[in-house]
Amino acid sequence: IFAQLAMVLTPNQQTYMQYEAIYMHLRIRNDSGRPVVFGQNKQLQAKLFFEVSDINGRVLPELSGKSIILTQGKVINPGQIGDIVLKFSSFCKLHQKGIYRIHAYISHPLFKDQFKSNDVRIDISSGIPIWKRTIGVPDGKINAAGDTVSHDSSRTYTIRKMIDGKGQFYYCTLEDKDKLYQVFRMGPAIGIDKPACLVDMSGALHILINIAPKIYKYYKLDITGELLEADKY
Repeated sequence: IFAQLAMVLTPNQQTYMQYEAIYMHLRIRNDSGRPVVFGQNKQLQAKLFFEVSDINGRVLPELSGKSIILTQGKVINPGQIGDIVLKFSSFCKLHQKGIYRIHAYISHPLFKDQFKSNDVRIDISSGIPIWKRTIGVPDGKINAAGDTVSHDSSRTYTIRKMIDGKGQFYYCTLEDKDKLYQVFRMGPAIGIDKPACLVDMSGALHILINIAPKIYKYYKLDITGELLEADKY
């Protein structure tokens, strides 16, 4: 069957730490012979949705089927390609560890058929903890939203190592017993040196990580989860 819209779906990486942001790149090629417009008018509103399956091929309805209306004002002329980047984790809460297969469908009022992308595989991992520190929240600490954080609470910084494809990467997470405040990829794990970590008197975490020969990255993470500094030396 001749597909009037051909789609290629690509995640920004193969393996993700639990609760890490997931981005998808969707490339659309217009083989219909006429311009395809994505716009606000109902006759131009394309619908995009994803189907998520587990490693055994079982479709997970709780993670699938939520449609996104594409109204960016994008025009893809005949034979041309259009690119869309989406924060997939904003509308699909893929938090449980495991292996998932995902593909996208798109429909447009110009066409009677829906069009399907390729399947992609992503892995959700918790990584391997290599350093952990639990500290109390300083009295009167204000978070990024301007709210005072209770000094009775404690939070845990954790440095984790995770395999993604052929490489290994370090991550930092900040959480308490009820909530995850921050998760981010710091950089590749090279050699045998582990990140150097220090918690200061304010509760902020300072991290120095070797990401390449003679190149280091420095991070400063506040106890509220705000990344205050990220520099390279």
